[in-house]
Amino acid sequence: MLAATALLSACGGGGGSTPATTYDLAAASTNLTSSAHTFTLNGTATNGAALTLVWSIAPVGSGVFPLTNTAGQRVDTTIAISSGGIELVNATEQTFFNSSHKGLGSVLPNGSCTKADDKPLPTDAVPGSSGDLGTDSIYATCSLSAPITDTLSGTWSLEQKSVDGVYLCANTRQLDATGTEVSRESDCVEVAPDGGIGTRARVTVNVQGVVITFAN
Repeated sequence: MLAATALLSACGGGGGSTPATTYDLAAASTNLTSSAHTFTLNGTATNGAALTLVWSIAPVGSGVFPLTNTAGQRVDTTIAISSGGIELVNATEQTFFNSSHKGLGSVLPNGSCTKADDKPLPTDAVPGSSGDLGTDSIYATCSLSAPITDTLSGTWSLEQKSVDGVYLCANTRQLDATGTEVSRESDCVEVAPDGGIGTRARVTVNVQGVVITFAN
């Protein structure tokens, strides 16, 4: 569920047409992780039960990324899923950024670590565009001498979800050491042209063909 919390051309023609609105995705990525955000989303389990997902992002301050012993800024992302008042999942991932707000990697809830290979996001994307987010390596523990167990490849997309809602999505695919797909995930947040973060979000998880979507 936390794989993607590391996050994300066209132009107007002649004849009096209106140029397409552009979105600063680099600013949106920074804004998403530099201040606190909480999204409460609803979904439905495969058995029909109602689910609630609370996605929280909280900047912590200075920290050292244990995989590389690099100093940076730490941001905690928590996913809590409940059904009928019963908590089913509560997991927190620690993500670290350097002084330029480039991702260093994450400490996952199971004690493994990812080493980031983040690609820069554009400052002038239009809805319908997409691009590469890079491929992260997942180490069994937070040590560079530990085996790489999985890889996490990602793309970003800017999607028009409704008439007035544009979402920045991080779309990730996790593969194990044999190249077998473990899961897919798409984490989307509403964004404004200047990179401001809206109040709406959408999370879609696909594990071995079982798909659940959470939204507000």
